[in-house]
Amino acid sequence: MYMKEKVIGIKNILIQVNSFGIKESLFVLDKGFYSKKNICEMTEERIKFVIPLPFTTDISKFLIHKHQKNLSNPLNSFTFGKKLLFYSKDKIDIGGKNS
Repeated sequence: MYMKEKVIGIKNILIQVNSFGIKESLFVLDKGFYSKKNICEMTEERIKFVIPLPFTTDISKFLIHKHQKNLSNPLNSFTFGKKLLFYSKDKIDIGGKNS
């Protein structure tokens, strides 16, 4: 399966990173990596990661509603290229893993 291949790729990259003596790393992933299985596996492997939630998920709709004020506050924004992006940080439970 395609998603499983991505997790294997992440594990291989982590092995490479560790072989260079890097003790701490953070993987910044696109939403294509988002799945319960991938997140659980990366959490179990103690891989630190940031991954956006697809807007089609129920949890993303809930979080957008919950953080609506933060998502319009200029203090919670940054520019990427020519775009102004807003963010909010939260923890959610996916498959019994708090991520």
